[in-house]
Amino acid sequence: MNPVSPTGPHPIIARLLAAGVALLIAHGSTAGEPPKTQTPPRRRPLESALFSQTKPRVKLAKHALQTTLQTILNGSLTLEKRISAIGLVGLAQDRRAVATLIQLLKRQDRVDVKVAAVWALREIADPVAIPALLEVHGQATGPHPRLRYTKKIAFPDTRSEMTFLELIEDAIGRLGEWVVDKYVKALSGPSGSYRSQAETTTNLQRAALAVIVCIGDRDHRALQALTGILKSPPEAYPPDFRVTAAYGLARILVARAREFEVIRARDKTSDQITELLVEFILTLKPSVPREFLISSLNIARPTYAVTLLTRHFGDNSPEKVRKRVIEMLGMLRSRESVEALIWALQNEKNPDLRWRAAFGLGLSGKSKPAINALTEALKDQSPDVKCAALNAIGRTGGAASVKLVGPHIRNADARIRAAAARALGFSRDKAAIAHLLPAAQDQSPAVRASVVASLAALPAAESLKTIVKAVADPERSVRFAALKILSSISNVSAYRALLRLADDSDRKVRADASNALRIARAHHPEKFKQAVILTMTDADDPASAIACDLADFPKERAVLDALKKASLDKRPAVRASALRTLRDMGVN
Repeated sequence: MNPVSPTGPHPIIARLLAAGVALLIAHGSTAGEPPKTQTPPRRRPLESALFSQTKPRVKLAKHALQTTLQTILNGSLTLEKRISAIGLVGLAQDRRAVATLIQLLKRQDRVDVKVAAVWALREIADPVAIPALLEVHGQATGPHPRLRYTKKIAFPDTRSEMTFLELIEDAIGRLGEWVVDKYVKALSGPSGSYRSQAETTTNLQRAALAVIVCIGDRDHRALQALTGILKSPPEAYPPDFRVTAAYGLARILVARAREFEVIRARDKTSDQITELLVEFILTLKPSVPREFLISSLNIARPTYAVTLLTRHFGDNSPEKVRKRVIEMLGMLRSRESVEALIWALQNEKNPDLRWRAAFGLGLSGKSKPAINALTEALKDQSPDVKCAALNAIGRTGGAASVKLVGPHIRNADARIRAAAARALGFSRDKAAIAHLLPAAQDQSPAVRASVVASLAALPAAESLKTIVKAVADPERSVRFAALKILSSISNVSAYRALLRLADDSDRKVRADASNALRIARAHHPEKFKQAVILTMTDADDPASAIACDLADFPKERAVLDALKKASLDKRPAVRASALRTLRDMGVN
């Protein structure tokens, strides 16, 4: 469960990077002496040798610099010449080029040129460029970014790569090192007396926090600022500040784990970050931020995170806390987390906690101790625990899971039968079909819909036949489940079933079926025509009239013959549709 990579940019950071840019421009930036680095030992070697230089490799005379800057801004020149000119000022680390590069970033230009400009500003390392880089980052993120650059930026010297967003954030972080005190001070500054002043200060703090996140653990003052936000009372900062600080710490944690793994040294800073993140995550409800942060712990400190979490089982923490502990353990997916979940499943008195433990075991992969505990949980008195255990066993897959789950599809409780049907689909084993086919006639619509969905995961002739029959089910939920499956199948039988759904009593079902048929006609015309012909000429098919309406293939002799035959059908609606289509095609 990793919707967003903990090592890359995150949308909330992108939004914060865009916030307060104008305020930062108004306040300006001042250069200073770079602080002593607090980064792990491999942070610098991992970067390009080109970036690790502190002295310029070339020097540009005034006339040469002017010519180079003119080349950079001249949009009529070739891309290669302009990028070469940008590279030259970057190698020269000439601060006289910063204003031109910032102008290039702010105007409409090719994205390749802007990528090169970001690199050059990163190399020159003048903090004046930070507001412009923040603005570019905002343009390159979000649901509809104005700047798109999908290529990786390679650094052959270190055999490493960066995305465009990673390059921007790295540039902001390196430039921010020079003036980290400015941003830390802005983050802790007092708000104004009036509402407008307070909002202005908050936005300025929000932008300063975004820069501090990019600086990360390059400077101990930035790291202290991020940890200080999580240590502060919740009311001390707006809620998004705490989430953003946690994102920044999570990314630091992942980077440090990879770097310290090489030298096999204990990293006390990472331990402290892990403790802060665990306690913060326990305050979050299920959400994308929570999943992102747990994914970071799973990559960097899974064992230590489990140790911190299981303390809540021993100190009689409130059930609300233990519930979130169990949810986190399920997403950590380690041997230690499995052991903790088994304990919770066997010892927690509240069934609401036990079923969450069972569900978490299902996310943790195959484990003999887990399967034994889940098998025992099938005898639990709580239906919720039984359903979660069935779901978890089904996810382990294979014939063994079918053997355990299959008998429960005949349970007296409809919820358990539906859970068993879903679990059989999760197993992906064709032995499950024998259990599912009889359940397709179950009296519970939820069970029938679950059976249809599970048969989609078990491709076989019997499965397709049962799904096709489901289009005539009296319950809308069952027909809709069949529709979603049939829409993804390129098969004549599937298209014939969709033709029946195109005349369904439910408006949503009709619309989706019609759309699926349009797609089928465009991508698989031969199979579609065959389905139309068979449906038109079948005297017992209720979709014959719909098929006639869709049979406008004037150059296809087989279709014309089927239409003429349908024009003599005993059913008035079919005759009318066939004659109307023939007339529209100009056929007498």
